[in-house]
Amino acid sequence: MTIQVEVLPDDLPGASVLPHLADEAAGHVGVRESLQHLTLVLDAPEFEGVGYWTVESGARPRVDATLYGSPRDLLVLSNPDFGERVSIDLAEVGSGRRHTLDRMRADRWLHRNLLQLQDVLSGTVDPDRLPSVSTCAFQNCWDVWTDGRLRQWQRPGLSLAERRRAFYRAFARGGMLLPRHWDVFRDLWEGRMGSQEEILSAAMRLPDIH
Repeated sequence: MTIQVEVLPDDLPGASVLPHLADEAAGHVGVRESLQHLTLVLDAPEFEGVGYWTVESGARPRVDATLYGSPRDLLVLSNPDFGERVSIDLAEVGSGRRHTLDRMRADRWLHRNLLQLQDVLSGTVDPDRLPSVSTCAFQNCWDVWTDGRLRQWQRPGLSLAERRRAFYRAFARGGMLLPRHWDVFRDLWEGRMGSQEEILSAAMRLPDIH
């Protein structure tokens, strides 16, 4: 069973490829059977590095979901100055340069966000039960656990080194990271924490980043 996927804006470079990638990723992370229709709204640069979900009831037991994201997480300049490949946003599309979908980055972004949608639909994570003061720290810990699972399953996701750098950038703002903080990271990455309560407990043991 495939899911219906709509991409907005529909003239986004690579828009015709994204439905296949999204359906494939949904199958890999176990959320395909729960989804009836998926809309990818990729015009929000402020969501770079993250995704924002809304979910509506569909034909039971399946649901309709919308994922808002940044084009910077999926597109690159294929022929920028000096031969570099750099991230861009929609404001630059149509500026005379050729923009393309970076399939590897898109694959990783879709797998991470669809696995987290599966966590929500399965009840493993309930965002409504999160203390508002812990949202940012919880999300960063959830991201570590998510990419750790993808790595174990040999699915597209951030590597250990990439996720460590992101973890450091997030929590070093709240103070120096100590060995006990990296123990938390390792427990999340290796899947020794897997419930919302455990992830929230992990976040509370890390430097305050609010």
